[in-house]
Amino acid sequence: MSFSLPRFPTVPLTLREYWANHRINDSLRVLIALMGVALYASYAGRTDIVTPLVLGVIASALAEVDDHFWGRVRALGVTLVCFTVAAFSVELLYDTPWLFALGLTVSSFGFIMLGAIGERYGTIAFASLLLAVYTMLGMEQGSDMWLQPMMLLSGQSGMAFCR
Repeated sequence: MSFSLPRFPTVPLTLREYWANHRINDSLRVLIALMGVALYASYAGRTDIVTPLVLGVIASALAEVDDHFWGRVRALGVTLVCFTVAAFSVELLYDTPWLFALGLTVSSFGFIMLGAIGERYGTIAFASLLLAVYTMLGMEQGSDMWLQPMMLLSGQSGMAFCR
């Protein structure tokens, strides 16, 4: 008695099937956004802004939702507001530890409550908390108070253009 495994046909995927694949499509958008911010920073000769721009793109890619046009516009507006609150609150309160702890607690609670509204807002809330952590990591570089939050938000805007 012999036993053989069934044979599965190996048909290569066509370009149309690759383009229709949701994950590949999203990966290409993120790749284009990352290449865009890296090329801009390289062209401008500003290697100090590469990290916040790339981290802004990553946070925005995590917050991205698939929805119809007006749903994306609304989600993009909420994302921009949440990212602004997260980045600037960390930047403004970082030097005073007790205010920083209070602000981080209040904003974390607010973002978690935003996530309770729905799955779309949950991903935005998660990405906003992640952006706050990215801002905290960048505080050690000691750059201008406005530079890092603006670069993180510009990375978010760069990802929005690739939609």
